[in-house]
Amino acid sequence: MGRRMDAMRIWSQPSKSPKLLITSLDALLQRIPPAPLIQNNSFELAVGGAFDRQSFERFVRRTGYIEEGIVDEPGELAFRDDVIDIFPAGASKPMRIVLIEDLKVAELRTYDPTTQRTTSTVDVMVVGPASEAIAEDGEFDDQKPQPEVSEQRLIQLYGNMPTVFDMVGDIEVAFEGGAEERLSSYFDIIEDGRQARQHFDGELVERAHSLYLGRFAWAAAVERIVGFDLVLQETRALPKFSDDLNPRRAFIDYVKSEKRAGRTVAFAGGGQLFDGLKRRLERETETDCRPISGWKNATQLSPVRF
Repeated sequence: MGRRMDAMRIWSQPSKSPKLLITSLDALLQRIPPAPLIQNNSFELAVGGAFDRQSFERFVRRTGYIEEGIVDEPGELAFRDDVIDIFPAGASKPMRIVLIEDLKVAELRTYDPTTQRTTSTVDVMVVGPASEAIAEDGEFDDQKPQPEVSEQRLIQLYGNMPTVFDMVGDIEVAFEGGAEERLSSYFDIIEDGRQARQHFDGELVERAHSLYLGRFAWAAAVERIVGFDLVLQETRALPKFSDDLNPRRAFIDYVKSEKRAGRTVAFAGGGQLFDGLKRRLERETETDCRPISGWKNATQLSPVRF
């Protein structure tokens, strides 16, 4: 949930650069919280800036973070006197917030949860929600445990929720081969769940809203978009770079091998780590990494997800 929220928050921010969203069919079929809630629920920290502990604690509890002794999973955090460990739900690694006595941020570090060693430092960190069930600030009671996140809870909070298509706006969309068959299977599962829920609630009860798009709602959503075919020259399993002892080295070697084979690699990301990887790729492959405005501008794509 937190990763979806973070992806939607980043997408909704203004950008001069082209945007690319890669997602799954089951993610598209699930409705999302209202756009203002996605855009306005984040907490920014900056090295040298003031730290409002009360506001921070209220934010993380209101947005679904769980306090643990050791932080090693997304959505967890641990408070100590002058150090706060938090695993932002949309991040790949946990962060360590180091404070100084006058309640200012002294350091922001990413660290390896296994070794606890610092892997990098940043000047600014933005923490997004760990849950899609976010109560309005005036309705939140931090003295009570928050209800379990469920379809009923989300509908109770938001009513008729928008779709991912509503959020992304007027863009071109490409579906992977075999999408129609998988969609049909998903629709059957959604309908089975709807009937089971209706039977449980009572035969005459029909809920006004649903968390998932059925066949008719999906058809109404996709009829407004412009689609195109994304044809890949070959489909094969990609290496899982995170399993390698040196993930960055493994990724660079993979890009080199793709270049030697005459293929193009498209990858997406942002931030200091991404910029550093891009510079190293350009140096080692002696090639400029050029931005593209859409999939139509690239040919013979070998998709890379990380």
